[in-house]
Amino acid sequence: MRQPWRLACQSRVYETWTFLPSLRAIGNCHAPRAASKSSCPNIAPIDQSTRARRRVDKKRWGGYFRIGPIQVTRAFVGGLRARKHGTFIHVSSVGGRTGFPSGALYHAAKFGLEGFAEAVSQEIAEFGIKTIIVEPGSIKTGFVGNIRWTQELDAYRDSAVGKLRRWIAQEGDANASGDPVKMADAIYTVNQMAEPPLRTVLGADAYAVLEAGYSRSLEALKAQKALAESVMFEGKSGFMPE
Repeated sequence: MRQPWRLACQSRVYETWTFLPSLRAIGNCHAPRAASKSSCPNIAPIDQSTRARRRVDKKRWGGYFRIGPIQVTRAFVGGLRARKHGTFIHVSSVGGRTGFPSGALYHAAKFGLEGFAEAVSQEIAEFGIKTIIVEPGSIKTGFVGNIRWTQELDAYRDSAVGKLRRWIAQEGDANASGDPVKMADAIYTVNQMAEPPLRTVLGADAYAVLEAGYSRSLEALKAQKALAESVMFEGKSGFMPE
């Protein structure tokens, strides 16, 4: 059986770290390398992305479609439950809480990971197992250099997809602000907390994007309160687990 830290460092496939006493040392050593070889994005509108699925699934996007984090969690949860101690660190993204044009499959995977991790966290917390979802923004790695560019469709050339495509191609990793070593240190620090937050945002860009997105979502939710309440059976409270 492979050692847990080896599974943990294979973030390009599993995007989940298990409880690691030596996380800081491992992160400092492997963070730049692992992040630079991380899942290569596929910049494409959804009709091209779905057609590319079979090819991508056999390469470095395989972890997304095989749901690697579920496999890793299932493999370790029994042992951690017996020990009544441990942490699952799921490496999500700012893209796990907000979506951008041309990244539909990436966002589907990250949103799914966040939902999975949040649900499981409520199942295992009483056994002393912590869950941390990391939501980094841009990181100074080879992420953009690993992009798999699809052939541009004329219909999308002047759309939001085309504009974002050109911007990414022009800027590359030049404006990436996250230091992977500092991020590894931050993850280690959060992991040492007795009660870490479920979600940890890393990067000023990620914070700004999520803050704006949450504000818009909250405003939209409040505007729908009357409509939401209008479809209820009288006297029924609905399904609201504590």
